[in-house]
Amino acid sequence: MILFNLMSAKEAESLRLMIVAGEPSGDAHAAALVRALRDEAAGVELEFFGSTGAEMRESSVESIVRSDDLAILGLVEIAQALPKFWRAFRALKRAATERKPDAVILVDWPDFNLRLARTLHRKGLRIIYYISPQLWAWRSYRVRNLRRDVDLLLSILPFETEWYERRGFTRVEFTGHPLTGEVRARYGREEFCRRNNLDTSRPIIALLPGSRHKELHRILPAMLDAARTISREQPETQFVVTLAPNRSREEARSDASSARSISD
Repeated sequence: MILFNLMSAKEAESLRLMIVAGEPSGDAHAAALVRALRDEAAGVELEFFGSTGAEMRESSVESIVRSDDLAILGLVEIAQALPKFWRAFRALKRAATERKPDAVILVDWPDFNLRLARTLHRKGLRIIYYISPQLWAWRSYRVRNLRRDVDLLLSILPFETEWYERRGFTRVEFTGHPLTGEVRARYGREEFCRRNNLDTSRPIIALLPGSRHKELHRILPAMLDAARTISREQPETQFVVTLAPNRSREEARSDASSARSISD
């Protein structure tokens, strides 16, 4: 595996790794990475600590910071949460300085993790960035930050390696998307429709409002209003709201109440 080749882990008896994720999706990918590393490093004692969500904690990653407390949406929430972010940043910096991990693995969350990469790389720590920031879509100037502060970038999209190479950053390895092979249909269309009281002959649109509370609160009502508009033009369309594992039906019902009814 790329990560263990970098650190010569096959020859090590133990490894101390700091891993930092900040959003539910990053938490899930980080937890999967932790499990994969443990499988890859049979016989090597691995110690993980860092910024964790529920899935990382279930994978026995020690919490220095609980990322659940840092999930926000919107400028007002950002302003209110700044002290939390600074406390989290200082706690992770202090933990890295004191415990001197063999490598720091930063998972997505670029606005926070790129700053952390700069601080910790200056202290001589090896920085591995998993899931590249989408610099090819916006703020491409930050490539220089990666060149300066990241020892290895693990990319999940096949075109990113060449994109970075054209901009002078060559320490990039394509690993494949973490969801490849993981997302499978639990039921066929007929069984799904039977379980959810849907008509198999009519089109179905899934509404996915997100995994954060604020996303559900702000985005779901707008989605339901859009569904109402679509229903007027295409009354045969059926809608299904899909909730993240960390959100409840009660939350969705409460937030949906602020939308206009989608039935005429």
